Amino acid sequence: MKNLASKSKFVDWVRVSVTAGNGGAGGTAVQWNIATKYGVPCGGDGGRGGDVRMVASRSVSSLAELRTGYRALDGRLGKGQCLPGTNGEHVILAVPLGTVVKDEYGEVMG
Repeated sequence: MKNLASKSKFVDWVRVSVTAGNGGAGGTAVQWNIATKYGVPCGGDGGRGGDVRMVASRSVSSLAELRTGYRALDGRLGKGQCLPGTNGEHVILAVPLGTVVKDEYGEVMG
């Protein structure tokens, strides 16, 4: 009986470290106009960093497939001509229905 239990892949508790992506830096660019002496800033905003999201799914029955760490992608640098940087991709984690997510202090999130 003990041997059968050790082969089971059901996991109902796991510690996972997640990190959202950083936002991209704004672009530094100056557009010069012949009519004025001074340039006008025209650097685009940096892209937003990606999120780590947990989504309940009926097709997932255990937390066994989760890794110990996940990190979303960073936003990209803003460009000249007021072009924004691209946003970082989100990481979506599928978890079983009824999963309770807690922060590092044990407080329930969401």
